[in-house]
Amino acid sequence: MENLLLKLRERYQDLGEKDRAVAEFILRSEQEVPRLTISQVAEGSGVSQAAVVRFCKLFDSEGFKDFRRRLTADILEQAQKPPLPSAYITADLTGDEAMGSIVERITANNMCSISETRDLLDEKELERAVDILAKAPRIDFFGSGASGIVALDAHQKFIRIGKICNVSQDSHIQMTLASSLHQGDAAVIISYSGRTKDALENASVAKERGAVVIALTKYGDGNPLAALADIVLYTTSPETVYRSGATGSRIAQLTLIDILFSGTASRDIEAYYGNLENTYKYAAQKRVH
Repeated sequence: MENLLLKLRERYQDLGEKDRAVAEFILRSEQEVPRLTISQVAEGSGVSQAAVVRFCKLFDSEGFKDFRRRLTADILEQAQKPPLPSAYITADLTGDEAMGSIVERITANNMCSISETRDLLDEKELERAVDILAKAPRIDFFGSGASGIVALDAHQKFIRIGKICNVSQDSHIQMTLASSLHQGDAAVIISYSGRTKDALENASVAKERGAVVIALTKYGDGNPLAALADIVLYTTSPETVYRSGATGSRIAQLTLIDILFSGTASRDIEAYYGNLENTYKYAAQKRVH
């Protein structure tokens, strides 16, 4: 599913004044837009028809009719999907609330993060990423803060199938790792904002060394990490003030890592199963019987 409305919401903050006016009108009137003419959208947005056409082209549409067709298809497809729990989505902490409401809100936000990330994923880009990861002599994972936790999770998954991997939470060691990459290696840079200084520095150095840079980052214009990367895989999350960077985005990133791991393992399932059995056998010795 393309989910054009989701892409519109994700890019909203990066739009110019006129484009934002069109976006506001469409988001406010999404059910009516498939029946409106370009003149009606222009009038409702307070802009010219030419401005509406330029807005549509920002989303890879040939013009308003093409944009309207894609939007209509999205709305119809969305209507056929089971609804996600929405009562608490984007709601922030209020204090003194019942544990049941906290459970419902966190569950709803995490489900929304996973579902909307799925809608943003480009299967061709996923295939390219998996091809690189399956062939790479070495894979290094980079992330800071909450994204660093995701990098650690990715590392422990990929080493279990015999891939040569590195990860570190220390920014100096991260730079050392990036600078020691070679042609054909892969650098997986995880940053929800795409604006973390360490992420951008590591991506630049890894690319300079000839490694393929795969970015896991937020969808939207003006994302410097996305501009640097060779392959971009987008995630999204209905983050709120106190939860920002802590749960929703991390859940989406972890899900994407699971997809990349499963896709890579499926390329040589017999070899990877053998490695999994070995790691399981020796890890079992750490258990108390």
